Amino acid sequence: MPRGTNAINRSTNESRAIESQTSDFRGELATEAGVSRQTIHAIEAGLYVPNTAVSLKLARILGTTVEELFQLEPEQEIIEKTAEVFILVRWLRCRRGSR
Repeated sequence: MPRGTNAINRSTNESRAIESQTSDFRGELATEAGVSRQTIHAIEAGLYVPNTAVSLKLARILGTTVEELFQLEPEQEIIEKTAEVFILVRWLRCRRGSR
């Protein structure tokens, strides 16, 4: 057996064990929060922003605040504020038109 092979095998086994524990944790977290593992993965990857109820559940389960758990990047904050203003303006225009 080449030198270092045991260390590589040990490292690979440790990585698999950590992956397994992480997967178990995601599953438990998902179950407790009432969402799927895929949802937890998507949240972690930044591909999905959970609704308020799920955000509050996750924060409570993890013993933190929503603000600590989810933080906007400065550019994202600007984009969302712009979208909020756009939506508000459209809503106001619709209301005026319906009177």
